[in-house]
Amino acid sequence: MEYMPSGSKPITTVEIVDFNSSVTLSQLFQSLAETTHDLGDVYEASEDSSSNVFAERYYALADEAQLFSRTIEMQLSNYDKPILFNKAVIEDGFWCDWCPIWCPGTQIIICGIACWA
Repeated sequence: MEYMPSGSKPITTVEIVDFNSSVTLSQLFQSLAETTHDLGDVYEASEDSSSNVFAERYYALADEAQLFSRTIEMQLSNYDKPILFNKAVIEDGFWCDWCPIWCPGTQIIICGIACWA
């Protein structure tokens, strides 16, 4: 999930969430909503004023993830199936235009080398 407000500052955050059990698609986004809300609470309570800006952004992510979870439950129930392996990356701000290509590509290359070895 990524949130980038217009006129955003170059400061960004990235959080990686690993799930230790299978969940449905709607449960996955509900969990992400709870996680991003908790992260918002952490940034809001921070004494560093430069990181307080992230609280509002994480709250926006939480609202959107919760809305998407409800949409999946009500309107996309055919896709609300268990997902056995889950990992999520939550970004606040844009890292680069190439991330959607490089990140999966890097994982495929590393897995290919590991399998070959």
